[in-house]
Amino acid sequence: SFREPERYARSILVPVFVGDDVLEGLGVTGVAAIKIDVEGGELDVIEGLERTLRPATPIVFCEVLPVLDEHTDMGRFRLQRQATLRTVLHDLGYVIFRIYVDETIDEMSDFGVHADMTWSNYVFVPRSEVKAFTQKFAT
Repeated sequence: SFREPERYARSILVPVFVGDDVLEGLGVTGVAAIKIDVEGGELDVIEGLERTLRPATPIVFCEVLPVLDEHTDMGRFRLQRQATLRTVLHDLGYVIFRIYVDETIDEMSDFGVHADMTWSNYVFVPRSEVKAFTQKFAT
């Protein structure tokens, strides 16, 4: 329910697994960075990696598509998921930064409502690493 069904000409079933289970099954013992680009499923991915994110605190690069209109059913749905994602990240000890196309960053308290697709790239940084992270970028 991330996008309206009429947007798509067809649908296919895709197997989905919990990230923590996959990593444990592969015997992965440490993760330094994660890249997420799942067209609206960011919350599900983060929740499925909670056991990995807590102890390892990897940096997470993530695309979060904008809420274009908070007054539509889809906009309200997406806004709620973004609010939950923000809460989960906070509880996991992460700070949200938006990365702009000019390679500057801004700390964000919220993803916001906007229509600028160039504002869709984020880095979730462990709170303990924020100072070191921000020293590498213009803000």
